[in-house]
Amino acid sequence: LNNNNNNNTKKEEVNILGYVGRPYQTSDLLRNVAFGATIGSITGMCFGFMDSIRSASSSKLLKTASRSAQGKFVFQGTYRSGMFFGGFFGAFHTVKYATRV
Repeated sequence: LNNNNNNNTKKEEVNILGYVGRPYQTSDLLRNVAFGATIGSITGMCFGFMDSIRSASSSKLLKTASRSAQGKFVFQGTYRSGMFFGGFFGAFHTVKYATRV
């Protein structure tokens, strides 16, 4: 005798990638965006700082420039890369969250 009641079983919906979805929550979305933007910004600032230092030390023009001009150049490269990486990883984690919903 089979006592399994298949009428009460709940079928889980799968998304287009074949994963089981989960309910959308704005707090989860914001948490994912914040995580991606934070990690991306930190990574981008590290890459930007290293690249700016390398560019400043190899440039003939910046070697003769004042220390404040060199610092401004390094700072601009650092925050530019940080913003770019932060925006990219924030968008990436948004898309990643959207495919799981």
